[in-house]
Amino acid sequence: MRSIFDLSINQTKIKVMEKQLTPFEQAVANIENGTIKPPVITGPNGQRINPIIYQLATHKFYLSLMAKGLNNRQISFTDIKKFYGLKGRTPADILPSFLKIHDSYINKG
Repeated sequence: MRSIFDLSINQTKIKVMEKQLTPFEQAVANIENGTIKPPVITGPNGQRINPIIYQLATHKFYLSLMAKGLNNRQISFTDIKKFYGLKGRTPADILPSFLKIHDSYINKG
């Protein structure tokens, strides 16, 4: 989703490109706007868990396993990489970038 805005400053037009959102950022925006309804996730005591935080925790678990060389069938490395817009060749390469995203949302939540 790229969009271009025209700004008039002293009769000079400047085009500003909006940052393209990753699928993760789009999903977060859609949940916050109410565009999509996330599934209800409950904890062991019946309390509701934020689906964004649950997804981040799950992906952190699987990415950490992949970084240690353990494969799984639940999600692929490429899926995680594309979903969060991360760059790198191996799970160990993208883990620090993913942890920054993870920590920023966990601290928000």
